[in-house]
Amino acid sequence: MSERAKIAILGSATIDKIIKDSKISQKIGGTVTYGGITFQKHGLTTVLVTNIAQKDGRILKTLDQLGLEAISFPSEETTSFVNHYKGEMRWQEMHTKAAPITLEQALPVIRKVDHVHLGPLHPEDVVPELFEELAHNSCLVSLDVQGYVREIKQGKVQLKISDILHKVLQAAQVIKADYSELEAILKAYRTDRETLKKVYGLEELVITRADMGGTVVAGETVHYPAELVSQVVDSTGAGDVFFAAYLAKRYHEDESIAESSRHAASIAAAHVAGRYLPVDALDLSPAPWCYVPITPKHPGKNHPMEPVYTSGWKSPNGMIKPRLRS
Repeated sequence: MSERAKIAILGSATIDKIIKDSKISQKIGGTVTYGGITFQKHGLTTVLVTNIAQKDGRILKTLDQLGLEAISFPSEETTSFVNHYKGEMRWQEMHTKAAPITLEQALPVIRKVDHVHLGPLHPEDVVPELFEELAHNSCLVSLDVQGYVREIKQGKVQLKISDILHKVLQAAQVIKADYSELEAILKAYRTDRETLKKVYGLEELVITRADMGGTVVAGETVHYPAELVSQVVDSTGAGDVFFAAYLAKRYHEDESIAESSRHAASIAAAHVAGRYLPVDALDLSPAPWCYVPITPKHPGKNHPMEPVYTSGWKSPNGMIKPRLRS
């Protein structure tokens, strides 16, 4: 791993199939992708820890071309979603699920960075033992809760609070949730925002509400407006871009909550309008294809195989030796 790396993002890199009205596209997605690109654009060298099937090696190639360091252990499948958009409605299906990220994979990485950003996309994306390790680690831990307010039932993504969320919250200092996700958490835990923050020792709770702006609950409560977009090109990944931009300003440049949220809202708006990333930067579209619902394929275990590295990783035998933080 690069000695310059400051941030590690853990979670699935995905194949996202997007069906919007009559248009169909396919691209790389996931918090590791959108968050990684955003941190990099803020001058923060970032390492991705993820699991990608060997047959989908083009994902690693694209991430490498974007300047992102990544380590991927082989998996039977790469996590894949189908995102349906119809007017203001959106729903998701998960067709395949990568093997979970293990403690053995992540430990050598998280001991070398200043900031671990958790971006699981479903409750089984990362093994729970990893959160126990992070709870005793001195690095900053940020979390997007989206993966722990989801249930995958017959491939359909539904709102449900995972039993694992409690353990993840114990490891984090800063979390992001959209308004509906947070409301579901508060209802399940029978608590309020301030109490949730206090019980889990959170420094900040970042709440997003799309074009209605949002709120940051810290020592004070700060409301921020959204930056309006005249034409939406693609909103996929907007929340990941927003949170990474916020964290970059707030925790790596020591800016105020108001300035950090204003900056993040501006970056997210540029992303939604198609001005932040080149339109085809993450494109995976093959020849024209038709969407056909399939039986989800959800393998459970990693293969005992050597990891695959992008060019930023150097290791003579395919393994990274742990090194304690100085």
